Amino acid sequence: MHEHYPQPTRMLLLTVALPVYNGERTIERAIRSIQAQTWQGDMEILVYNDGSTDGTASIVDTLSKIDKRIILAGSEQNRGRPHARNELLRLGRGKYFAWLDADDEWYPLKLEEQFERLLEEQNLLQSDKVWCMCPCLIKGWDSAPFIFSPKTVQDPLKALLGGRLRAYLHTMLGPTESLRRLGGFDPQFPRLQDLDFFIRFVADGGQFVSTRHDEPLSVYNKSIKTSDCIL
Repeated sequence: MHEHYPQPTRMLLLTVALPVYNGERTIERAIRSIQAQTWQGDMEILVYNDGSTDGTASIVDTLSKIDKRIILAGSEQNRGRPHARNELLRLGRGKYFAWLDADDEWYPLKLEEQFERLLEEQNLLQSDKVWCMCPCLIKGWDSAPFIFSPKTVQDPLKALLGGRLRAYLHTMLGPTESLRRLGGFDPQFPRLQDLDFFIRFVADGGQFVSTRHDEPLSVYNKSIKTSDCIL
């Protein structure tokens, strides 16, 4: 049984950012998982449609008419994930920021547990250079699902480079300015941009904390080899 902690106030607006390209099969599931969060603070669900040629935009537009927190932005031309993520960082209005890929999903307690730990740690350290990560369930097509549970480590750079601390952007929650300070995502890293971003955060003096429970709070649905999921 999880306790329900006090909810952040309106001053703590959260931006949930979703880059998507041809995600008509999964985008609604991803958005529904955000809407199902037990955390009831103020948020905007910012979707960046990166030149999709399927029905992605129509699905998001329909959902936005029902839930005014959903904002659809985008480009008619596909310009790649780094560009989409940089646009989301530019457009987000929240004091805090979280990410979700269009083919992944969150479990309901994710934001509640992360905010409880993040705000506590920020107050303790008197710093905004803190990101809270969470355990995730990894589903690859070549093996049974398994849980990755990040742990606080003494040397986060070594842990990132060695694969002990996996750079999954969709597992983190942090202050928006701590992300913007890093200068955005490098388009020269189409596959390893998460890892590059995490490394620059550590180089900037950033610290990682994790939720207190080991149960997965997000799902990483990938149709690639599980061994290739260190991205």
